[in-house]
Amino acid sequence: MKISAAHIYGYGKFADKDFVFKEGFNIFLGKNEAGKSTLMSFIKAMLYGQKKERESKEGQLPESKKYKPWNTDKYGGYLKVETDTGEVLRIERDFSDRSFKVFDVNNEDISNRFSMDKDSGMPGQDLLGMDMECFANSSFICQDKSILYSEDKEHIAEKLANINESAEESVSVKNACKSIKDKLTELGNDRTSKKPYNMLLEDIRNEEDIQTKMQESNEICLAYLSERDDLVRKIGILKNEEKMSERKEILDKSLSGKSKYDGYLKEKENINKRISDTDEKKIEKESKALNEELSKHDDLDKEIDSCKNKSKKYKSIMITIIIISLLVIASTVYLMLEINILYATLFILPVAALFTFLLFKKRVSTLNVQLHDIEKLIIRQKEMDELVKKAEQDRSNRILIRTYDGLMQDILSEEDVLDYKALNEKIDLLRSEKIMTVRSREDCLSDIQNSRERLAIVQAEISKYMNSNEVIAEHEEKLAELKEKMAGLERKKEALAIAYDCILQASKKMQEYVIPKMNEEMSVYLEKITAGKHTNIKTGQKMELNTEYTDKVHSIYEFSDGTIRQMYLAFRLAAGKTFSQKKSSPIFMDEALVYYDSQRKKSTLDFLYGLSENTQIIFFVTGIEDEFIKDKNISIYQFD
Repeated sequence: MKISAAHIYGYGKFADKDFVFKEGFNIFLGKNEAGKSTLMSFIKAMLYGQKKERESKEGQLPESKKYKPWNTDKYGGYLKVETDTGEVLRIERDFSDRSFKVFDVNNEDISNRFSMDKDSGMPGQDLLGMDMECFANSSFICQDKSILYSEDKEHIAEKLANINESAEESVSVKNACKSIKDKLTELGNDRTSKKPYNMLLEDIRNEEDIQTKMQESNEICLAYLSERDDLVRKIGILKNEEKMSERKEILDKSLSGKSKYDGYLKEKENINKRISDTDEKKIEKESKALNEELSKHDDLDKEIDSCKNKSKKYKSIMITIIIISLLVIASTVYLMLEINILYATLFILPVAALFTFLLFKKRVSTLNVQLHDIEKLIIRQKEMDELVKKAEQDRSNRILIRTYDGLMQDILSEEDVLDYKALNEKIDLLRSEKIMTVRSREDCLSDIQNSRERLAIVQAEISKYMNSNEVIAEHEEKLAELKEKMAGLERKKEALAIAYDCILQASKKMQEYVIPKMNEEMSVYLEKITAGKHTNIKTGQKMELNTEYTDKVHSIYEFSDGTIRQMYLAFRLAAGKTFSQKKSSPIFMDEALVYYDSQRKKSTLDFLYGLSENTQIIFFVTGIEDEFIKDKNISIYQFD
């Protein structure tokens, strides 16, 4: 697989950022904090997702929080990759909601073709041929991670052991052999108990015992035949008696139903007499109109009191006006006669008083009309309440009549007749039959049931004798089936034993190939990385590294730190090639050569450049000497 492009919507310090990757050797130059490790983390997260981790004891944040975007709410991006078969894919992720999509060149969603874990998709597992731990410990070399720690080596050892034994990273021959042994133990043998083999063997022995007893049994049960005939006659007599008891019960039930029906009918007639001929719709209409009229008044009693008080007040004013007017007239006449005729002008005051009197008289008349209307409205309200109450009673009575109709219809339905006349006809018909019985129907049914149960026992005994040859044949067939099952179980156990031997033989052949092949690759890589200084390095099942140097075998820890890092680099690259098998994986390196001297750095870069002819190299570094990359076809990307 090769990466062709990456676009980051938001990841760490990057927002809306594009990166282009070429085939062969890619160098990304940038100062510290330029974002080199952030881009490395983004690529790994796009291929394998982000692990759910808690904050470490040292306060180190998990990836999901560490790389949360600084300047945007979008958290994710996409990778464009080209598979080993030439297929162009677009891998999209949103780390906020852990959504994951893969699209082909036609923008068709093909996400279901790739591996998934409980959190998200893991296309890297399918495209690179290894899981995330193997990828992180081989082809993905982070800053200051050239040397592997013990837990990393344990994971690589486990995966290589699987490949070494079964040619598959996730398939363990040890587990497969254990499963076969467990299955053989589960099936059972002569030394086990309560296993399928033992239970089947016991069933076979039991069937053989049954057949022996049946063949030995040859007694004839004539008494059962005689008892069977007596029981059949007895059951016939009991059936006739049960029918007569049933007819009596039906007659009693019908008479009871008729009595209830008559009672309901009488109650219905009495209720009908209490129902009036009021028109409910008319009452409802009039009540609605009255309510609308009453809604115009807040409190009729208060309005009556108010009208009466105002009328009384106005009448008092009118009396006062009359008295004052009479006094004024008398005074005016006196003044005209005794003093001056000009006092006649005072007659204007009685005239004004007369107009005022007439005005208050009109108001009193208006109040009297209002008072009369309100009193009529109160009377109408009381009458309407009586009518509504009567209508409610009629409605309740009609509901009660319908209830009685339903009960009467239920009686007819229970009696399975159409009407009351048919019910009487049914009763008359039942009475016309002669019903002679002294026992209840329940007693008859109990005797019939007991007789039938005894008859079933007798029939079973007779069948046992009459069909003995057929029963023996059935048991013989059952015994043959059990023996066939035993033969199948034996074949299954034999097949599992053969499979166990075949797996061990195939694993032995794989062990003769995988580790030696990896050691061969590792030695070739180390020779090129060290410019021929070290040519032989090997590892075993525990992933400890040893090298042959000056005709002696040495642990790699006997050499300088720079040489140890070169050896581990060879180990990681060889492990990555072994993990990916038929897949090709890009190699990612972040400041992996920072502790190398010039000679080691040059030989390592020359080796990586040669490796880039067939493998994409993505190399992140703070700076690199021109002499190491001079005259080399290398794509260089400078971070801002």
